[in-house]
Amino acid sequence: MSKEYIQKSASFMISFFIIVILAIFLSLFVIHQQEFEKKESKEEKNEVEEKEYQISYQEENSQYEIFKKGDSVTVKVEEQVVCIQAPCNPITYQHAIRFEKNKKEVLSFLEDLFSKTTDTHITITTNQLDDAQQRILEAIIYNDETYLEEPKKELYFTLQSARIDCPTVLLKVYRDNTYEYIYGSTRDGNLVSKEGTYAYPVSSFLEDSRNEEPNEIGPYRLTFASGEEKYLYDNTSDIQKFLEKIQIQLDTCSTVLENS
Repeated sequence: MSKEYIQKSASFMISFFIIVILAIFLSLFVIHQQEFEKKESKEEKNEVEEKEYQISYQEENSQYEIFKKGDSVTVKVEEQVVCIQAPCNPITYQHAIRFEKNKKEVLSFLEDLFSKTTDTHITITTNQLDDAQQRILEAIIYNDETYLEEPKKELYFTLQSARIDCPTVLLKVYRDNTYEYIYGSTRDGNLVSKEGTYAYPVSSFLEDSRNEEPNEIGPYRLTFASGEEKYLYDNTSDIQKFLEKIQIQLDTCSTVLENS
């Protein structure tokens, strides 16, 4: 084996090992850089999550300060009491939110409040919130999860024609300015209905005389939630104006529909 061949082989081996060592160092550098970036990103995320947000809310004589830090929500309350000899010191206390079922809904509501601002302390008022948001806020400040439940509709009265000889449609009117019009049923007994809203002042015919004079057309039967009944006639009440506004015809027989 020649000396020249040995020298070339040695040179090749040295170059090969240098390349391998450089590749190892480069791989270690890339891995280290990735780990560093992951750690930095995680720290930044944690810093954002752990930032404390504060919401101020005033309700009559009570001042509420809501603090959110990560998933932790705390409420500080300052309640100005009425006393015989003023001034008197307000009552202060605080509570932490520990809801069982609706914690995510509460956190989402609070996060939405800060989604359009860079401030970490804001003041809110009732007129900024819709009904659902108001229920969430009340659940927070009173520390009562039941405020998040959908309010039950309160029946005001029902209306039904009493002047046609058949089972008739039924109009159920609720106190929240909504109604349910039940116009039929399926063959297996399920009611078929549609819902709507009204803005008509129903007191205009609710306050009509209980002793209205009958007319040849016949009456409508109005039944209050208590079960009390009265009869209304076209010639002495404004009931037709209400029905025209919501486009409901009560002098209609209820229909039986095929099962869907």
